Amino acid sequence: MRYSYTIFERIAMWVFRCYGLKLSPVVLMVGVGLGLTDAKAVVIDDFGQGSALLEPTNYSPALITLQTGLNTNLTIGGTRLLTAQTQNRAILQVDAVAGQFSFEAVSDDGYFGVRYGSQANLGVDVRADGSEAFLLRFSEVHAPGLWRGRYYLHVNGVGCGFLEELAAINGAGTIRIPFSKFLSAPTFIVNTIELEASRVETGYRLVLDSIETVSADTPPSLAIATFGPNEIKLAWGTNATGFVVEKRLDLGAGSWEMLTNAVSVAAGQFSVTVDASETFGCFRLRRE
Repeated sequence: MRYSYTIFERIAMWVFRCYGLKLSPVVLMVGVGLGLTDAKAVVIDDFGQGSALLEPTNYSPALITLQTGLNTNLTIGGTRLLTAQTQNRAILQVDAVAGQFSFEAVSDDGYFGVRYGSQANLGVDVRADGSEAFLLRFSEVHAPGLWRGRYYLHVNGVGCGFLEELAAINGAGTIRIPFSKFLSAPTFIVNTIELEASRVETGYRLVLDSIETVSADTPPSLAIATFGPNEIKLAWGTNATGFVVEKRLDLGAGSWEMLTNAVSVAAGQFSVTVDASETFGCFRLRRE
């Protein structure tokens, strides 16, 4: 079940210890709100079923796995087509216990695809429930070095790249892709969906928790990452305008104070950097 919020708040809390100049953060993302209602958004895939493991090597032909008979409430259309290929070694996995899809280019470039509607058209109007965008939820984006690959979401054969948005996450975060990138009509009948990437560079690891649809009122997520020896960077998507970052020392008590730190804009993300010298802190986004 998915939810919408009447108060748009997204709290990020971390606890860390300092060892000289080295920070060891533990990040917890929490969403809170009042008046929760069932938004009835479409779950494209929550990866809670159909475990799979593909380990291509050395320019071999692409490994392909077709999964059928899946619960259509958790995987749209009840089928999932997985493909993986590499110039040396890569690992593609669906972990149904953890509810995650992951891909890692262990050595040299890797390629993967996840396709829905490969056996029969999906025929789903994703606008019918008021949704306006696809949302990709990542629990891990580990991408050292340069970003040069191709990362696309294709819907009915129309593609939308999200390389810059993915590069800006550096940890956990979400990517929101509006339906208008594919079609501007009042109805949007989706027949095929494919998430694909090529030239995923050595050492890169992506962990995707879900693909779903969301309404225009879906609150943004606040991502946290270490930034320098004594700083933390807070980031959220530029599609979420009109929000400010607030802080308090105790999640359960005290008043929220708006941060006055300068907000930067880069690669599809708003971000602020804050001092990490305190041992505890809570942050949230609030619509002005």
